[in-house]
Amino acid sequence: MRRNNIRQNSLSDHDMLKQLNDLIADRESFLSNNDDLDNPFQRDIDALKKIIYDYKIYKDAAFRSMEENGQSIGIWNNENIRLRKVKILNKWVTDYGDVRCHVILYKKNKLVANIIVSYDLKDIENLSYEMYGSSRVPEKFADNPYKSLIYQSFDNYLKLPKISKCSPLLKEIYDCVCKAESSMCYITKEDWEENYSERFTEQDFKNLKDEVNNLGLEDVIEFNEEYKILGYTDLETRFNDNRNLVKSREYEK
Repeated sequence: MRRNNIRQNSLSDHDMLKQLNDLIADRESFLSNNDDLDNPFQRDIDALKKIIYDYKIYKDAAFRSMEENGQSIGIWNNENIRLRKVKILNKWVTDYGDVRCHVILYKKNKLVANIIVSYDLKDIENLSYEMYGSSRVPEKFADNPYKSLIYQSFDNYLKLPKISKCSPLLKEIYDCVCKAESSMCYITKEDWEENYSERFTEQDFKNLKDEVNNLGLEDVIEFNEEYKILGYTDLETRFNDNRNLVKSREYEK
């Protein structure tokens, strides 16, 4: 695995350690010859040396872990310092040229999001090359390029609206898109009368239009002459399904 990506901060590390050592030399210049251990400058020196020691131990452990797991420093930092975790349940290639992942996000061991994310295949290939020097990722590291991108947008994914707070009609359209083989939801006027009218009123339909507008979903839910409701594939990427449903998808190679 290429190490230049992982060690991209090595120069700043060097500068930081040099500054700490300069501080030690500065404090040592003020010490008296009686080696008074209670001298405040001696206490500064001891503290600075402890920082340097702990940092080197920490850094060695971090890089050893990254090497073993094929991780970038971003992944390692998120999982070990920021206490975040990305669990990829499934990946599949769509008919639209992107790759999608069903992902569970954790923060401090607490499940915080159940989402579907989408990435351009070319972006995945480019990132794989940056991380491993090849677009062909070793099988045991196959999730890492995706995890890297997910961690970069982790906070944004947490801001996705929760599907549990949506209307029953919007939930049904969302579930239809997620479960359909075509990843689309088609509801004609005839479909509405036969399959929806007993459960949803025209007022529910009007409320749905307002909901779509309020949530900025106009590009993924459409109302037109041919279809009373048309839900597009990207609708599945717009929500945090906090109902913790596990959607089944097949990974298409």
